[in-house]
Amino acid sequence: MIWPVDTLLRRLTDNPLQRRNIFWLLSAGLLGSAGALFFQGPVLQTYLLEVGVTKAQIGLLGSVAGITGAGAMLALMGVADRIERRVRAEVLLGLVPVLTPIALVVLTLLSPLLQKASVVFGALLVLSLILPLVGSLAAMVHGSLYVRLIHVNVRGRLAGVSGLVCGLTSMGVGLVVGKVLAVLGVPLGYTVCFGLAPVFFVAVALARSQLSELPELQKPGRRGSPFPWAALLEVLKLKQFRALLAPNILRGLTSAFGFFAWIVAKERLDLPAEYAGLTVTVNALAGTILGAASIGLLLDRWGPGLLAFAGYMLTAVAVLGLGVMNSPMVFLALYGLIAFGGTLIGTAVPLGVFEIGPPELMGAFNGARMILLSMGGAIALPVVGHLLEAYAPLHVFAGGAVLLLVNGIWYWHGFRRRA
Repeated sequence: MIWPVDTLLRRLTDNPLQRRNIFWLLSAGLLGSAGALFFQGPVLQTYLLEVGVTKAQIGLLGSVAGITGAGAMLALMGVADRIERRVRAEVLLGLVPVLTPIALVVLTLLSPLLQKASVVFGALLVLSLILPLVGSLAAMVHGSLYVRLIHVNVRGRLAGVSGLVCGLTSMGVGLVVGKVLAVLGVPLGYTVCFGLAPVFFVAVALARSQLSELPELQKPGRRGSPFPWAALLEVLKLKQFRALLAPNILRGLTSAFGFFAWIVAKERLDLPAEYAGLTVTVNALAGTILGAASIGLLLDRWGPGLLAFAGYMLTAVAVLGLGVMNSPMVFLALYGLIAFGGTLIGTAVPLGVFEIGPPELMGAFNGARMILLSMGGAIALPVVGHLLEAYAPLHVFAGGAVLLLVNGIWYWHGFRRRA
């Protein structure tokens, strides 16, 4: 490890092996977040809108991926905690997502022959049925591995540092994406963006291969039946899981409102494609950097419940504002607030789960939580997409704001009960 970096990481921990894990986790997070920005979020949504895919179809893609992922998690729940070579599994499973940007590159290179909404939608629909099968196992393995890499008293500060590092990187990537789309246009700009993503994912795999479990955190995985219902029954018996059952479902339902923020703004305000890159930059600045700084300051003081509630309250205000926005600057401010609140939620909830879930069942515990999250999103995405095509955005987003507030209160209550 580079000497100045090792010196800085000593502020987090004196354990040299843990510092090494932190370095490679930060490296993997930085590379992964940069690679994802080249083909996910506003960039992919803008591309789909450009070729004529509707909001309802975009929602359906998310729904199919959610249902497939939830089913895969349920089927593989009894397997994840039985994997002993967790680092190797993390590396190999992390390479599979490169199929999506590769497929997108093929679609853009074969234009205009394949630049038809039905063809693009069909190709992504097939990927939505396949990739979540692997992604679900990868997510459960990651949860099982993470609790063996980093001590609980370091995780909150690591989340803050990770958010800061990834946020600074994302700001730069967002500016690059916006410039590429503005200069090269359609479809070449998208081809370049999609083509860069696989390079980052290969680098992520190399970084993850350097991780090592801490000897004092090494605990054997679950040794019971490999069948999914056995692991699910064990998780459902846990009081801490039942306390978070309802808010996990509602979290999936409410995620759809932020998902459609960029799509509605692009159509309503007639934003050019390069605004996708600017949106990524705003997301990085407000969500990742400011959110990470807030997490580092507040998580230990407030705890995951209150921090999640604060995130939901801010997100509710921003989602309500989407219904009345009238300028690009207002949208960017609201999108930044959604990103900030989403970072608080997306960090507080998993870290809270890592604190309360037993290590020997962490894969199944985290998997069951994500099943509920995926199923909620799978239900909400096509419904919200249809509602936005049939009704005024103000009415749809107002209902979403109410649900977000309820979700925040529920998480706060659930973590307080656990405490």
